[in-house]
Amino acid sequence: MNHADRDGWSPLRSAAWGGHTEVVMTLIAHEQCDIDKADKKGRTALRAASWSGNEDIVKKLIAAKANVNSIDRQGRTSLIAASYMGHYEIVELLLQYNADVNHTDLDGRNALCVAALCGSSGYSKVISTLLEYGANPNQTDNEGMSPLLVSSFEGNAEICELLLECNADPDLADNMGRTPLWAACTSGHPQVVKLLLFWGCGIDCMDSEGRTCLSVS
Repeated sequence: MNHADRDGWSPLRSAAWGGHTEVVMTLIAHEQCDIDKADKKGRTALRAASWSGNEDIVKKLIAAKANVNSIDRQGRTSLIAASYMGHYEIVELLLQYNADVNHTDLDGRNALCVAALCGSSGYSKVISTLLEYGANPNQTDNEGMSPLLVSSFEGNAEICELLLECNADPDLADNMGRTPLWAACTSGHPQVVKLLLFWGCGIDCMDSEGRTCLSVS
């Protein structure tokens, strides 16, 4: 039952990806089943179910002692996968079972960074849940971009406000010297600009090329 194909997909990983709950239950009922068997990219059945949004299967795998903090070849966990896809019920479930909320992948992003990167207001529940469980709002990726900076570029005022309420630094700049205010100005998001000013951001910042917020507006 642990035989894998050329890509490393075992029956359990395949069933978890496809949303076949009864098949998953049948497989994990046997002691020989390797719950955490990963494919060639390091992705387990729990990682597959978290990505594809199969909440019932996630519950079954966790009950069968699947490792909630297993890491794939890109350094990504099931929590990062669920956060990227916007599955907030699975995000909360994984966090309830001690998923590492601040684990970072090879790009330097935690689950909060990944959720902010998606840029949709539909991710506010994911972001709110991650913050509630202690996600670092000032985590920066390998390019120095924080969740607030990314959300400011996207113009998502709702997410920006959630981050600021949880002590996100309104002046945290990336490796190119771009602050959230700079990002909101250059992208034409007046609502975010007003919000950042309300939270006391600096107005005299400039990027690595010497461009100020006023000059890029």
